[in-house]
Amino acid sequence: KGIYNFYLPQGVAVDNNPESPTFSKIYIAESTDGAADGGSDRADNQKRGIFIYDQTLAELNPTNKGIIPSNVTLTNTTRNALKRIAINPKTNEVAFAHNADPMAVWAVPAENVGGEAKNLIEGLGFTSVNAICFTEDGTLYVMESAGYPAPGSLYKVVDGEVDTIFASNTRFGNADLALVSDNRGGIWICQNRGQLDTYNQLTHVNAAGEI
Repeated sequence: KGIYNFYLPQGVAVDNNPESPTFSKIYIAESTDGAADGGSDRADNQKRGIFIYDQTLAELNPTNKGIIPSNVTLTNTTRNALKRIAINPKTNEVAFAHNADPMAVWAVPAENVGGEAKNLIEGLGFTSVNAICFTEDGTLYVMESAGYPAPGSLYKVVDGEVDTIFASNTRFGNADLALVSDNRGGIWICQNRGQLDTYNQLTHVNAAGEI
């Protein structure tokens, strides 16, 4: 149909909480505008932002136009503008990593993605935001500084305070990562690699911070 084509998608999140008013909706982070090499008319003129679909896969956006929170300005034009996307099951907010100035994890109500967003890491000193996820209780995890040659650091954010899970680990050297909670206090990390090397491709970090 063309309504499922994206030029440079950076993440997908599904609201799988049956008690949520946005249960079963799908949110996709499209980080850049489309371009002529996108392979379809839709990709050629696509406007970046968050795309939303319902449980029947019907598009809820204006055709071919992503939604951006009203108080967020995406000056960055690369994949870092909307790096990763996740849903907080406790607050029913859609959050996305903004790996650019200002460093942010923007969170906006899932019922009104075009409304006003808040920065969940404002003032916490993050220098990069490569990947994010939430646990069942709404705890935010952030992967920072993963990107050659910088090693990666994993943090959790609770009530505006940052706890270090691990710092400057050289097993992580690619900014293209994804996080997901195991819902038992641990985190899975998937890291894009072009070949087998010294960097981890798939990692589990348990509740004690052991890799």
